[in-house]
Amino acid sequence: MYNKLFTKILDSSIWLAPDPHRLVWITLVAAMDEDAIAHFACAENLAARARVSLEDTEAALASFLAPDPNGPEQEFEGRRIERVPGGWYLLNGLKYRTAVTRSAMQEQNRERVRRWREKHRDSVTSRRDVTTKKHSNVTVMHAEALAEDKQKKKPPTPFEPPAGLNLQAWESWQGYRKLKPASIPAAMRKLAAFGDTQAAVVEQSIANGWKGLFELKTNGINGAGHGSLSANVAAGQEFLRRGRVYDGAP
Repeated sequence: MYNKLFTKILDSSIWLAPDPHRLVWITLVAAMDEDAIAHFACAENLAARARVSLEDTEAALASFLAPDPNGPEQEFEGRRIERVPGGWYLLNGLKYRTAVTRSAMQEQNRERVRRWREKHRDSVTSRRDVTTKKHSNVTVMHAEALAEDKQKKKPPTPFEPPAGLNLQAWESWQGYRKLKPASIPAAMRKLAAFGDTQAAVVEQSIANGWKGLFELKTNGINGAGHGSLSANVAAGQEFLRRGRVYDGAP
């Protein structure tokens, strides 16, 4: 059996009693069971356990059975024990045992919580590190994705018209064809290659409804395999004129 001795005993009236009385009281507290009974058959047994003379033991028991002159307002008027069969009953024993039990349970809970925290500290730290690493990876991946999107959305480098391009002829051709941006550089270079005939080349293609640019043709056959309107008309007029000459017509 283990009984806890509270430090406030140092401030109680029992600590003002003679030394033998204090020894007898401490012996009773140490021998108290869960029912607050100190089992001693007689005063002689108690005196032997307390290592106090029988006379001092009996005097101590008498003082514990009587009201405490230094604490009459206390519970049981300051009386500390009561004689019961087989020993002495400590009147405040259960009260202090309950307090001891509550204190012990609180201490056990604190120790249990401390051990649990100690046990899970490493795992919690590890999980925190993993979470931080994941967040870091996500942040890096997000930054890379943003950079990639920015690169994809980067506006194309403006195309400089080739030297010698007839801008007025080009505007007419683009207004007619409405080329896509990707096709414009090649079309500009092709038109510029016609040199001084760019305007005439554009007019020729537009007049014939062509989708491409071709060299100027004066023989009635053009690069697309079709006669131009003006060339065909001129050839027809020449054919008719020659026919009249052959027939003797003026």
